[in-house]
Amino acid sequence: MLKTLSGLLLGLIIGTTLYAQDTTALKNGDQAPSFFLRQLGGGDVFLSRIVGQKVRADQRCPVVLSFFTTGCIPCREEIPFLEALRDSIPGVRFMLINVKEPDELVSAFVRKMNYRLPVLMDRHGLISQRYGVSATPVLVVIDREGRIVWYKKGFSPQDKTDIRTVIVETEATGRHQQVPHRTSP
Repeated sequence: MLKTLSGLLLGLIIGTTLYAQDTTALKNGDQAPSFFLRQLGGGDVFLSRIVGQKVRADQRCPVVLSFFTTGCIPCREEIPFLEALRDSIPGVRFMLINVKEPDELVSAFVRKMNYRLPVLMDRHGLISQRYGVSATPVLVVIDREGRIVWYKKGFSPQDKTDIRTVIVETEATGRHQQVPHRTSP
């Protein structure tokens, strides 16, 4: 019995480790995982209708995704910064993706914080998993072709210049630019 239990535990640990490696393998230049999510307050968002080869070239635009939770303190610094960027870079779609929290909690939080960016609800965490999100915030910039040009875990005020530069360049060129993977301390 103890041997069987030890074997199951070892299998679980190995399986979890392999799974974690697979979900965090996203890197700059990769094709962004496609998704469909419901927007807080109604409506559906399909990434495949915004970026990639299936979208008419004149209708494609870069996308910025910010994965967040209501208890995330760095998210509370990043989101207002992203809102200001959205106001100054109109050719880019900015979207917040909430990770596994109830609509009522997120709705009250968004109202209290006066956020204006669209909020997509990843109720079961499946999209977050596909994007390798194990903690928030995670910021992903996707070019018009649907490739990841920036993938960054964490946020600090020192990141603002780099984030702005990446988004402005992606919007201006419309092409994939190789940018180093970043993780804030």
